Amino acid sequence: MCMPGAKYFYLKSQLRQVLRDKACQVCFRIAQRVFAELSKVEVATQQVLIYQDSAGSIIGRSYSKATVSLMYAPYGCSARETALEALLQYNGERLDSLVNGYFLGNGERLYSVVRPGFLSYDSPGSPFGNGGLNGYAYCGGDPINHNDPSGKTRMRTGTAKPLKRTWAETRRKLNQSSPEALVNLIEESPKYLPHIKGAEAANALNHVLALSYDPLAPIPKGLFASTREMFMGVRERRLKVNARISAFLQSPSPAEAKWIHRQLLGIRNLIKFERDRAHVRLHSVTRELLSPALEDIKSWRQQ
Repeated sequence: MCMPGAKYFYLKSQLRQVLRDKACQVCFRIAQRVFAELSKVEVATQQVLIYQDSAGSIIGRSYSKATVSLMYAPYGCSARETALEALLQYNGERLDSLVNGYFLGNGERLYSVVRPGFLSYDSPGSPFGNGGLNGYAYCGGDPINHNDPSGKTRMRTGTAKPLKRTWAETRRKLNQSSPEALVNLIEESPKYLPHIKGAEAANALNHVLALSYDPLAPIPKGLFASTREMFMGVRERRLKVNARISAFLQSPSPAEAKWIHRQLLGIRNLIKFERDRAHVRLHSVTRELLSPALEDIKSWRQQ
């Protein structure tokens, strides 16, 4: 898509925002992957979820009421007219619809999907450098296994998108988090859910509840409202039991002993119940997050 008179803003060589008159389009990224796009024209706003393949090409755009699939020929020619609406397309690059091509390397060289190939010669890299014998060829004639975001040198598909480092960073944050912080991550940020094991979530919540079981333990800082309410509820119940235990020691009775025993057992069961509930909630939310994407991919493959 091309918008004459528009201003393009980049962050670390990647397109972030497009401004034109009263219209604005913003791309949201995690690492080097686009996951959403926000469009605003005057007061009208539209949010779009983005699906990418391993090479970074946009293969689907999910609107509020429909999902549009995008398909490409090996050299990037789009098979659908609706692709003109997309800001980013083949290999995650911006399509200039006026020339039907991509300005790679932030305008370094124009790649035409009609030709297909570059419209300017790669003088520094050809014929004996990284550009290969043909200075106009795109990815050395192998666009399936390679891409060329810089417009100068091809690279194997995926090397420019370090998802493994992103997952490793997520696991590092989880491993360094205290149990209280881990409980907050579970409640706050869905992006962490696929990387948290059910046992880790259960142990974290059990740790917080164990602190509430001890009336002398300090209240953990930074708990979300739901976890804090759970914490204070268990603590209040425990304090009542402690008061009854003190009275029982001064004036023992069989009935009072049975009541105290039931209450102590109830607190332990409450902790186990909350732990199991956290485990179930974690996996149910994960399924809800992943199922739409899986269904969209399945339907796209069947087309």
